[in-house]
Amino acid sequence: MIPATRTSIPATSPLLRPFRFDGLEIGGFRDAQEGSGTSRGQCDALLALDFEGTAFRPLAERLAQARGRIGESGVLLLALPNRFGLRFWSGCPEPGTGRLFATLVPPDARSGATSAAGTPIDAARSYVSRRELADALTLADLKALEWFFAVPERGEGDGSGALISARLVEASPELAAELTSLQPSADRLRPRLDLFPETLVGRELARSGLFAEFANHFFVAATGRDVAPDSTIWARLRPPAKEVAWHFASSRKDPVATVFDLDNDKITVRKERLASGQGGEAGGIHWSFPPSSPLAAGEPLRLRLQRHLLAGRGVGFLGEIVDLFAAVRERFPLAEGLSAEALDAIATNATRDSAGAFELFDLEWRRSAGVGASWWILRNVLACIEMRG
Repeated sequence: MIPATRTSIPATSPLLRPFRFDGLEIGGFRDAQEGSGTSRGQCDALLALDFEGTAFRPLAERLAQARGRIGESGVLLLALPNRFGLRFWSGCPEPGTGRLFATLVPPDARSGATSAAGTPIDAARSYVSRRELADALTLADLKALEWFFAVPERGEGDGSGALISARLVEASPELAAELTSLQPSADRLRPRLDLFPETLVGRELARSGLFAEFANHFFVAATGRDVAPDSTIWARLRPPAKEVAWHFASSRKDPVATVFDLDNDKITVRKERLASGQGGEAGGIHWSFPPSSPLAAGEPLRLRLQRHLLAGRGVGFLGEIVDLFAAVRERFPLAEGLSAEALDAIATNATRDSAGAFELFDLEWRRSAGVGASWWILRNVLACIEMRG
């Protein structure tokens, strides 16, 4: 068993950070795969996290074993990739084989096929649609307590990513799409085909009520189908009810989690430190802990800029940047350039409403000596390159 607390989580995934494991008996799914300790009642929470879809055993068989591992009040935390995930439509190859669009065909059509390198493609590989996963849970005598959608870290040991509850998807589907596409999908070993703007497509799918069907990864909390929800340890394991999404930035100099709270249909954003420290200053650059604040109103400026680029509207793109610079200069004036607080006042940290007004958020970094206009422009150019999706 793996004892854990909210600040000392099982090492399986950094996306488990929000959950409160203190005092609970935690089981790993590897134990179930190896057939050890399959008696019911062995653990309070069973972790079955397969973000890469590398488990080749049939899902129904693995879920049946998982059902036998959790106690009468236990919870299964299950993560799997969506075979209809937007990353596969946008040109990300299937992990393990490198084939394009392979997950989009029915599993039986893949049986006997081989990858570009000549290796067999197993039809039982763990890629499922939302409906297929829901059906598999039912067949295994399990039921979902809550659906989440995960954005695992992009690199080994990065520790970054996001976890989004279906409650946030219902309350603000466009925000959910925004959190899942802060950076384009990527494969650590193979380049992604640049076929279409993933971020804009994701937003349109969310607007149409299809976010869940095209999310890249599912993360489901489940328990026995005959177990009353209020008799499980879920209320103890789950983060506070108002928390509906978490974004982790562990590779930063000051690692933080951004937590999204939903209370009476209003969303607020706050930061939590992932490591001890008080910020500090290095080379004249200072970080300060931002206060909790309401979700910024208006349309994310980065999406407006991407729309201009997609349509070939260079004048519109440059006009938005010029307008943003004018707004930033008015708010953070300095005799030469911009004042210290303008360091983070860039396109990726701005929204714009229908009247043309900008709202800035996540202004965490400052430069004591102020910010030169040319440096501000360069930082926006680099941000635009990084945000392409």
